[in-house]
Amino acid sequence: MTQNRGIENVQFYREITPDFFYYLGLMATDGSLSGRSVQLGLTDKDVIDWVVQKLGYLNTVTESPGKKVQHRTRYWVRFHNREAANVLRFYGVKDRKTYTLRVNLHDIPIGMYRHFIRGVFDGDGSINTKKHGVEAYITSRSSEFITQIRDIINNALHFGYDVTRVDRTNGTHYFCYRMYGVPHVGRFGRWIYEGDYYRMSRKKAELAGIIEEASARKLRGAYWKKDKHKWRAQIKVDRKCIFLGYYKTEEEAAQAYDKAAVKHFGRRAILNFPELHCGDCLEL
Repeated sequence: MTQNRGIENVQFYREITPDFFYYLGLMATDGSLSGRSVQLGLTDKDVIDWVVQKLGYLNTVTESPGKKVQHRTRYWVRFHNREAANVLRFYGVKDRKTYTLRVNLHDIPIGMYRHFIRGVFDGDGSINTKKHGVEAYITSRSSEFITQIRDIINNALHFGYDVTRVDRTNGTHYFCYRMYGVPHVGRFGRWIYEGDYYRMSRKKAELAGIIEEASARKLRGAYWKKDKHKWRAQIKVDRKCIFLGYYKTEEEAAQAYDKAAVKHFGRRAILNFPELHCGDCLEL
C-alpha cells in the first residue's frame, strides 16, 4: 500500500512560510481533498518536482496524458495524511470546493498574501498578449473565491478592476478577474515575484518581458510631486496645462491623463493604456 505512506515532511504544514502559502494557492486552484486524501495535479512538472521535494513525498508521481493532441500531460501527487488534510481545511480548501471555495483570509498573515496569490496565479492564471494588448487574468468557478482574489490584488496594488462572469456555449460558466496593460500587469508581476521565492518557470518567463517593459516605460501626463508624496496628473490642451488631480500611484495619474486625452483629442489621442479606451475612441 505505497499510496498510503504519504509524506515525510509534515512540519511543512505547521509553519508560517512563503513556501507554504504558495503551496496553499496551488491547492486552492488545482488541488483536492477527500477525507484524509490530498492530491494535486499540474501540467508543469517543475512545480510538481518542487512540491515533491518540499513535502518529502514518498509515493510515485503519476501521469495522465492529455485526451487530445493539444492537451498537455498532467502530473499528480497523491497521498494520505490526516494532519495535512486538516490544515488545508483550516484555511478553506475543502472537499468538493469547485463552486464553493472561499479561503479563510483572516487566518493568512497579510504579509503572506502575495505568496498565496503567486500560487493561485500559477494554478489558474494566464497571460494574454494577442487581443487589444497585454492582460493577465485569474479564473475560478467560485464567485466568492475570485472576489477574494480581486480584493487582495486591488488593495495591494491600488487597482480598480472587477470580476466578470463568462458564460460558455455548453451552459456552464466561470468567473474572471482581469488586469490590463503593461504598467499594471508589470506591477502585478513585480509584486508576486519580488524576492528569491519559488514560482512556476513558464509563467515567470511569460511575465519577464512585461515586467521589464513596465519598469522602463515613461507614462504620459504623470509627474511625481515630492512635497505632496503623490503623483500629479495634467494634460496640455491648446498650449494650456490643465490640472487633473493628485493620485497615489503613477498609473492612476496616467489613467486620469488618458481619460482627458480621449475627451479632448478623440482618435488622435496618444494614450498610456490604449487597450482600456479602444471602445471610447471608436465611439467618438
